[in-house]
Amino acid sequence: MNGKQIDYDKIAKEYAINRSINPEVFKELYLNSRINENSTILEVGCGTGNYIGALKSITDCSCYGLELSKEMLKEAKRVSKRVNFKKGRVERIDFPESFFDFVFSVDVIHHIENIIDYFKEAYKYLCGKLLKDSRGSEFGVLSYGFGVLGLLIF
Repeated sequence: MNGKQIDYDKIAKEYAINRSINPEVFKELYLNSRINENSTILEVGCGTGNYIGALKSITDCSCYGLELSKEMLKEAKRVSKRVNFKKGRVERIDFPESFFDFVFSVDVIHHIENIIDYFKEAYKYLCGKLLKDSRGSEFGVLSYGFGVLGLLIF
């Protein structure tokens, strides 16, 4: 986590107005995720719900957004009424194990307090399906910055 804290509760309304989906990031996320209408997906650090809301619109799959900021969640719920939003951190959430087909984050890693716990927890919610489901489960880490786009699928 970086040294400078941003209070997203204070900037949520402005963030919702000025922040939009990066088309290149979204294209890579959607094309590489292999999600469909039967998938259950989670965006960790969903902010105002731009990416998870767009995936819901395109696929009509079961979508969940996890966000720490109460005000960012309020904005997300206002815009994306068909996504299940929940307040919390991935290191301390209470979804059933093996619940998700795809877990992803966009521009969130630098906000995570304990990155190892973040990956352990995200994997736990995929692990059973990864072993049992012929569709395969995935974990995506999407990072866009400095003109570089990276998507890792495990």
